[in-house]
Amino acid sequence: MTFLNRNVNFVLLFLIIIVILGFAGTTVYFQYSIQDINNRYNKKLGEANSLLAALKTEQNKSVELNQAFLSCSNQSEEEQRDFNVVVTDLTGEKDELNKSLIDTQSKLSSTLVILSNTQKELSDTKSELSDTKEDLLSVQAEKEDLEDKVDDYADLVKKLSDHVNDLGEGIEDNCNSTTMQNLLEDVENDVDKLEDLE
Repeated sequence: MTFLNRNVNFVLLFLIIIVILGFAGTTVYFQYSIQDINNRYNKKLGEANSLLAALKTEQNKSVELNQAFLSCSNQSEEEQRDFNVVVTDLTGEKDELNKSLIDTQSKLSSTLVILSNTQKELSDTKSELSDTKEDLLSVQAEKEDLEDKVDDYADLVKKLSDHVNDLGEGIEDNCNSTTMQNLLEDVENDVDKLEDLE
């Protein structure tokens, strides 16, 4: 019976260790995933900042060109047409930059949503790991209680064996009835202790 209990305890301990290692691996995996998402987020943020800087530069160019256009309004129609072509090109580039900026902001928003979901999953995993650790501590406490009871049983069985040996020696030696009565009472007391332990 003790051998079976020990095997069951070792199997439970082994399963609990496997579960803990699984949770630890999952936690490390989510940590690296979040770090990767943070790196991508920082890269996209850098790209967005670069695009904003380029947009501001182009806006400054546009303002300068508009001012040049006003100062050159007295020039020939040909020069004005060339100027209009440049302004049109810059306006097109500005529209493209605005569109690119909107796309980057959309990607950034979706990345933030993914990051939030990943952080929630990591929090849930940490909570499950904490629950598993508490269960493990409870199982270990129960195991220690059972081992203490087994030790108590072993001590009582040894005492009973000693009393039975004493009874056998008493019978062989034809000892008096008072000694026999004392030995029988000792055996009955030990049997009662065993029943109390059960």
